[in-house]
Amino acid sequence: MHTMLLPWPVTIIVLVVMLIASFFFSLSETAIISLSRIRLRHMLARGMKRANNLQRIIARLDKFITAILVGNNFVNIAISSIVTGIGISYLGYEWGII
Repeated sequence: MHTMLLPWPVTIIVLVVMLIASFFFSLSETAIISLSRIRLRHMLARGMKRANNLQRIIARLDKFITAILVGNNFVNIAISSIVTGIGISYLGYEWGII
């Protein structure tokens, strides 16, 4: 059996933080993509400060989506690596990678 480089509690905490980050990236992408342009105009008309921020994001939607996808891919690859390390430490090299 192999041993983990980090203690178990640290590994689990890092894994949970990465899962939360993945959730955040996915949620952000879905929220911005599903935002109604009409609803945004109503928010701007009411003077809501968040509407200005959303309008700036939508004006550069391609950069926003690129940043979200790069961040989400990084986090998902990190999660995969952590889980593979856990699998190898429990099941050995041959079965742990599966």
